[in-house]
Amino acid sequence: DYVLNELLDSKLEIIKITVEEMLSFGANMLQLHNRKEQQLIMLSEAALKVFRPEILTWLNNYGKLLPVSIPTIEKVGGGSARCMVAEIFKGKSTT
Repeated sequence: DYVLNELLDSKLEIIKITVEEMLSFGANMLQLHNRKEQQLIMLSEAALKVFRPEILTWLNNYGKLLPVSIPTIEKVGGGSARCMVAEIFKGKSTT
């Protein structure tokens, strides 16, 4: 309850997923952008297949869905789409 209350106080959008969606790596996705600055949501095909329509609608508000087929990674590696991507953050220039 503490974590949920802290998140609710932060004004972040929170979406509840089912256990089935969680076990299909539905919480393991990443928002990206391409060179044209278009927003994308990278997720596995497994997650895409189990998401309820309302979840897909909500996700589409934040970017075009970019499903990837990675069943071996999910079965053997224990991770999914988000785990396979290195994030690069732009920092303030020191010069």
